[in-house]
Amino acid sequence: MRHPMRKIACLISVLITLAVLTQCGRKKITAPLLPPDNQADTTDVFDDRVNRYYQTTHFQIHYPSVGDSGVASEMAQYVESVYDYVDAFYCGNAPETITQVYLTQENAGHFSVGGSRPDGIYLYVRYGTNMKQIFAHEFGHATFYRITNGRAYNHDFINEGASVIIEKYYEAEAGFVEPWDERAYWASQQNIFTKENLTDFQPYDFGSIGYAIGYSFVLHLRETHGAEKMVDLMRNLPYNTLGNAFQYVSLDYNTFYDDWMAYLTDQYNANAAQLSPVPTIQDSLMIDTHEDGTSDVRVKINVRNGESSAYRVYFSYYIGGVGGVHAEPSFQAYSADFETIAVIGENIAPGTEILYDAVVSSNILMTWIKSGWKRFNLPLYNTWVSN
Repeated sequence: MRHPMRKIACLISVLITLAVLTQCGRKKITAPLLPPDNQADTTDVFDDRVNRYYQTTHFQIHYPSVGDSGVASEMAQYVESVYDYVDAFYCGNAPETITQVYLTQENAGHFSVGGSRPDGIYLYVRYGTNMKQIFAHEFGHATFYRITNGRAYNHDFINEGASVIIEKYYEAEAGFVEPWDERAYWASQQNIFTKENLTDFQPYDFGSIGYAIGYSFVLHLRETHGAEKMVDLMRNLPYNTLGNAFQYVSLDYNTFYDDWMAYLTDQYNANAAQLSPVPTIQDSLMIDTHEDGTSDVRVKINVRNGESSAYRVYFSYYIGGVGGVHAEPSFQAYSADFETIAVIGENIAPGTEILYDAVVSSNILMTWIKSGWKRFNLPLYNTWVSN
């Protein structure tokens, strides 16, 4: 007998999907389809292995060995419901052709979790059956690529942000939701992005924070202007700045940005007590130059960490520029206020290029807080800072 709570959960899932579809002015629910295992040999385009696949209405799920059949079979039972949700989110624009899904072994030469390419979606089988939200995230990318003809390279933060919204729905279903909203609130106060540079903003440079910025941007656009306007904007992203793309869909980018930032600032202030423990890290350069022109170079690192009194601080440096002598020492901290001296080198020749950065991890934001890379030549000149 089916558990009554499962019936309620299924009903809630259908209602949420209907609500998403209603935002697009249309309703469509298709029943999942799970044919028997085809046991057909096919070539895995990622590593030229021969494998087998399960076929559903919109997906072929390839798996590398008979032992991985259970993972593929489990996935085949939910991919069509994910298709319905993503299709609804994007107003009926999910790919209508068969999407290839490749389950690959570890160390297959791709990203650590999975990814999307023009020839399909790949996921690591080591995650077993616990990767519904990962699949949903990647299929979100596949749909975004279809909408933009795969040409919105300068707007990865919108691509990732939309997929995080989709992923978050399945995180809730699994009973664990990452603090995407809180990360966006915090990021809005850190000068990570501006109205002018958001067009070229790269989320991958900031880990989960970059994804959260995109998530918040797309969610605010969808909630204030609707799903159809969101999709229309995405169609106009290729070869356009954000400002131009907004103009093409009869929206003012400056007004939207200011409204979005006002919302994030209000939310940050409302959640300041929760976000205030986020670590801060600063560094100051210490150079002792000798009579022969060589220098001893050290860096003083100061950390304030309200999250924990036991953590590690990581330091990275290059002597002689990128490709030169490189080391990544770390330091154990045992108090919320921590100070240490990191030694880069002694008797370093004049004219030598040096780069360094110091970081500490944040449990709340699940990302690295960076002091920012610094570069200089000895004696000290030609310096820059990248936060």
